Amino acid sequence: MIYAVAKFLLQIIFAVGFRLEVHGAEKVPREGGLIIVSNHSSYLDPPLVGARLPRVMHTLAKAELFRVPLLGWFLRGCRAFAFPRGRVDRRAVRHCVDLLKTGNVVSLFPEGTRTPDGNAHRGKPGVAMIAVQANVPCLPCYIEGTFRAWPRKRWFPLPTKVRIYYGEPFDLPERQEGVSNKEYYQLCSDEMMRRIQTLRSQHTGAA
Repeated sequence: MIYAVAKFLLQIIFAVGFRLEVHGAEKVPREGGLIIVSNHSSYLDPPLVGARLPRVMHTLAKAELFRVPLLGWFLRGCRAFAFPRGRVDRRAVRHCVDLLKTGNVVSLFPEGTRTPDGNAHRGKPGVAMIAVQANVPCLPCYIEGTFRAWPRKRWFPLPTKVRIYYGEPFDLPERQEGVSNKEYYQLCSDEMMRRIQTLRSQHTGAA
């Protein structure tokens, strides 16, 4: 109930306040485990992706947010789960993998944190580790406009045009003999960011 009500209200807020456009939603598989991998510019990114997604979406949130009265309860109702910054929480990783293996959608951000300058940065291996263990397709997503709307160090968001672009689902590259786990996870993370950057180039003309 919390998820359905929050999704309805967010759709209205994003349509009115940010004139949200979504392109390529038909490319989102309607069933089966799926990881949505996106660039990360703002606190707005996770709810924006979930608001117009044609499926229920799970996502990660900073562990400290769950300690805030009422906010933690609300986040859990919105299918978010805690993930500590700066270290790998094996329990959270296991929960994420289990969600994916049982046919759910999980939204993840390979960069790990919000960009400080509006540009996409190299992904970290953690998201790729989850994707490899879950063995489900990934779907690239490029979010345009949220850095202008609510960058770091700004207290409140500004009403700015926001667009979301979805690409085609893809599988991770095969692991080659002699490649370590760390190297392979980084290779997969690089592929995720390459797909996101390709979407950006296709739809905005930016390199």
